[in-house]
Amino acid sequence: MTLRRRYLFLLFAGIAVVAAGSIPWPAGSLSVHAEIERQMKQLLGYEVSGEDSFITFLPVPRIDFVEVAVGPDAAIGRADEVSVMLSPWSLLLGRIKVGQVVLTRPRMTWNGPVRVQELWSEAYRRTMALATTADGSAPRLPGRMMIVDGTITVPGKSRSRVQKIDATVKWPSAGRQLDITATALWRGELVDLRVDKLHPAALAAGLPSQLVLRVSAQPMSLSFAGRINPEPLPTFDGLVNFRTGSLSRAASWLDTPLTFARSAGPVSIKSSASLKSGALSMPDVRIEAAGGTLEGAMAARYNDSGRILISATLDSAALDLNRVLTPLSHSMERSAGFSAMHREKSGEPAPNDVDVRLSISRATVGPLEMQDVAAAILVSSDRTEFALNQAQLGRGTVRGRLQVAPGNGHTETRLNGVFEGIDAQKTVQQLFGLTLLSGPATGNIALTANGTTWHQLTASLDGNVSARIDKGNLIGVDLVDVIDRAARSPLATALDWQGGRTPFDTAQALLVVTRGYGQLEGAMAASGIAGRIGGGISFVDRTLDMRASIRRVAADSQPGDANAAADAIGFPIEITGSWDYPIVTPDIRALIDRSDAIAPLRLDENRHQTPAATSSP
Repeated sequence: MTLRRRYLFLLFAGIAVVAAGSIPWPAGSLSVHAEIERQMKQLLGYEVSGEDSFITFLPVPRIDFVEVAVGPDAAIGRADEVSVMLSPWSLLLGRIKVGQVVLTRPRMTWNGPVRVQELWSEAYRRTMALATTADGSAPRLPGRMMIVDGTITVPGKSRSRVQKIDATVKWPSAGRQLDITATALWRGELVDLRVDKLHPAALAAGLPSQLVLRVSAQPMSLSFAGRINPEPLPTFDGLVNFRTGSLSRAASWLDTPLTFARSAGPVSIKSSASLKSGALSMPDVRIEAAGGTLEGAMAARYNDSGRILISATLDSAALDLNRVLTPLSHSMERSAGFSAMHREKSGEPAPNDVDVRLSISRATVGPLEMQDVAAAILVSSDRTEFALNQAQLGRGTVRGRLQVAPGNGHTETRLNGVFEGIDAQKTVQQLFGLTLLSGPATGNIALTANGTTWHQLTASLDGNVSARIDKGNLIGVDLVDVIDRAARSPLATALDWQGGRTPFDTAQALLVVTRGYGQLEGAMAASGIAGRIGGGISFVDRTLDMRASIRRVAADSQPGDANAAADAIGFPIEITGSWDYPIVTPDIRALIDRSDAIAPLRLDENRHQTPAATSSP
């Protein structure tokens, strides 16, 4: 045989070998088939059997199982194909070692435990079974297992299907670390999962293991870097970083209702954390939210009633408390009532108990800017409470308590507060956008209401509000000048009575509210003048119907004096209209009766009345 023919022979022989090695050969009757099924059962914990199997030697030896059933009678699930890559060096030595497993389109049904403790026990048991063998020898593990387009279904649970699972599990040997990289579609969102630095062998020996966990999806992202300790329940110690663009969306996606989640908006939480026996502790938490940044300590645990209690002691340089109170205003605007804050869509009470203590350097409550605020937020199964234990408002102090207690078909709301020495001008300006009074104000508020809508709450409003200002000013009118001019020219004064200010010694008012309608009584004392105000305020219609009168008080005035008679009438003022657009005008009819311009008309009227009077017997 010539050299050329030898080369051609070797070429064709090589081609034949490659072709033969690349062609799938039936392997159902080979011993390698049974050995692979045994190792797959050890790996997955369930029996794995295929209708057919084929072995291919090139480019890498592998066995492909088609129409695979997992578990007895496919009780766990099925897969279109399971490809098992074999170690070529082990084959040369006469041993079968799985190098890589690829599950294509597995459709699994999880009938195991769903509680966290039971899930951990099951996962720990199976991991330990893989990490150790009965005779103490090194277990045979595939270096890599891959899942392509998998699906896992949990029967009986809503939104419990995990789809489009693409995962890679790397575990070269029992003594080395386990790494997992996966993506999946869960509850309509694509989730990325990564687990690094986990050492199952350390856990099997009862020792802690490092763990780096990252979970990322559109609603939220979570990362943990620290240590995990094994049974009976896992203990985690490390750094936690949680981010979400909407806490409400994240809580809904996780199917984990959280109190006040709807008002939180974007939230970022960073802290060292410890999870032990179902209790979470964050000793140095930093919370960044739309309302501000808080720092302190936070914990979560199950209380005696079996509900989750979230407790925290937090400090903040600046915080918008309206983000916490937003559910109150939103519930009123939507006619859902205060109970919307306290109850979820299911009608059940607030999902979590909350006990949060706040210390804030500068806080916003409604339109008010407060300093040195000490507050508390308490939520239980039957009550929600916001307590303003102490706060500075200008040079004064404010204390208050808002309680919301849902009942059967209604909500009981109580508001109690005390204010001392606050700046009346700044406070009224911030609350109502009006500049009316100045001076230090002191008073109290005690209001109650029942209902589940804004109309019901206002219609059932009862209580009282009182206020007193000492050494203040009435801004926008000089009442002393108005009284003097009104005595001379009442009608002309009515056309031009605003401008200036009136210093006063005291001004006080009492508003008594009964079933949504308030009666106001007030008085003012100043140098040489006195004023009174009274009338009604409708909380249902948001309207005003009040009368005020300003009179001169002179020690030397005599009852028969004309000026004294004018002062007895004083300068009357009517306050009507809506809360948003009040109408403040002098009482023109009363001023007309006093005007000298109609004196001839009164004289003529008297002349016509005199004959009738004298002709009577």
